[in-house]
Amino acid sequence: MPSLGKIEEFDPDSTNIDCYLERLEQYFVANGVPTDSTDRHKRRATLISVMGAKAYDVLSDLCSPSTPSQKTYAQLATI
Repeated sequence: MPSLGKIEEFDPDSTNIDCYLERLEQYFVANGVPTDSTDRHKRRATLISVMGAKAYDVLSDLCSPSTPSQKTYAQLATI
């Protein structure tokens, strides 16, 4: 299924995280990505998939001892 728009990796040197998450939210709206539920986690999976390796490493450290995939999208956005 083709998607509308493009979300690049998060670059903390040139992008504000709040702006990045706002763009990601609009990507979800444009592509009909449903809000995460107890059995569906597309928003969390999308964030983890597009954020890039460096940002993921930082997020993993911040989530420790849990992993990012054990958190909700809302929790990750807050972290």
